[in-house]
Amino acid sequence: YKRQINELQASNETTIEDPSGEYDDWIELRNLTHEALDLGGFYLTDDPSEPQQFRIPQGVFIEPKGRLLFWADNDEDQGSLHTNFKLSSGGEYVGLFAPDALTGQVIDQVTFPALDDDAAYARIPDGRGPHVIVTAPTPGEVNGPGERGDPSVTVPR
Repeated sequence: YKRQINELQASNETTIEDPSGEYDDWIELRNLTHEALDLGGFYLTDDPSEPQQFRIPQGVFIEPKGRLLFWADNDEDQGSLHTNFKLSSGGEYVGLFAPDALTGQVIDQVTFPALDDDAAYARIPDGRGPHVIVTAPTPGEVNGPGERGDPSVTVPR
């Protein structure tokens, strides 16, 4: 798919602050194309039985080959990139679903294992590989050894 869940963090203690100065859980979506992609009308969820849990507002785009962070903090009052759910550090599901016209179509999904504080679950290599636990998250940056951040990688559980 053109849009994917590239990295996520369920217990952000010191990795990155949101615009309000809070250390919230986050989900990084990745655009694999050379064109800006419209995310308006797509859905994020942490519950596979509720695919329309959080509707991404109109006007939200991912730049060509870019990444976009959504703050999974259950605080939509903080802006359009803040979801109405949080992630569980004990592990759970995250899904990206198609807009209303294609209701129920999964664009990408991942079930992640328990994550320690400040660990993340990221595609290695960036945008192409399987998700693995990383101890040096790279929100908004390239995932993978030899790249900026040079995360330590552990095998998937």
